[in-house]
Amino acid sequence: MGEFLEVYKRDVTFRLRTPDSMDPDRTNENLPWVTSPVAWVGSSHPAIARVLIQSDELISHATLVAGAQKQVVMLHLHACKEALLACDAIANRLAGKVDEIVEIIQSAGLSIDSSGRGLNPFPQVDDLDIDCVAFLVQANRAVKLISQIPSFFLTLSKLHSNFDHLGKALRAEMGESPVCHFVEQQSEFMARIAALRNFQEHPAAAKRTVVRNFRLVPDGSVSVPTWLIAGIDDEPGGAIHLDMEVISKNLVEIAEILVVHLVMQTLNSSFPYVLEQIPDDQANKDLPIRFRLGLDSSKIKFGEARANPPQ
Repeated sequence: MGEFLEVYKRDVTFRLRTPDSMDPDRTNENLPWVTSPVAWVGSSHPAIARVLIQSDELISHATLVAGAQKQVVMLHLHACKEALLACDAIANRLAGKVDEIVEIIQSAGLSIDSSGRGLNPFPQVDDLDIDCVAFLVQANRAVKLISQIPSFFLTLSKLHSNFDHLGKALRAEMGESPVCHFVEQQSEFMARIAALRNFQEHPAAAKRTVVRNFRLVPDGSVSVPTWLIAGIDDEPGGAIHLDMEVISKNLVEIAEILVVHLVMQTLNSSFPYVLEQIPDDQANKDLPIRFRLGLDSSKIKFGEARANPPQ
């Protein structure tokens, strides 16, 4: 990955820096290699297995656009993977906070103040707004990075940062195709993420992202934290921790499938490739990739055997 190597165990990621990367002029001949753990997830995480490692194997067989090198593509996918891991980490952290409060409410109920008429203290998720901002920043970053992936495989007039513009560009360039159809199918979902972030960063009177913590609703029940875009969405909004989980998982799948479509669109035609999907029950838990390329043996032509092969 450019100036460093990234190595994965199933549950941890290490980053290795060589003496050359830290000291290009080699002013210190005794400078050691440096190995640092950078994430407590590894090859068993879908974002690493399916967006990075699987793509690395598939792209080796694809025809990239003129001037694009495989390492440049992988650096781009690495940045995408980092954003996806950040989304997943925030989503898991928030889900843990919400589940802990829900469990307390269910087991012990709500605290009543000395007057017997008020709920005090009413449970709240600490730093909810901060978590929402951090998540939407990383999710929106992932959307932009994923939207730019086709530019490495196809001749497009410019980089696109959203799926709506990308879909129009692909249709103008290619017409009907699996990759174009896939992008158009995902445009609404990707636009929703961008809208949540945009109306959070740039709220207006008519439209703004509203984040609500645990609250008491008119029927006397307690609502988990929710969010919505005021002026667009209906009340009561979606449960934030559940929406984050869906967004995190779907972004991984969209990045994965987009790469698969682009590779199939631009495969080296010299070989009869066939795309194989690994059944869920046969997936390797330590490296849960889902797709690999094989050769269609029925289309391979073999030459006649020679009695005296050339020396």
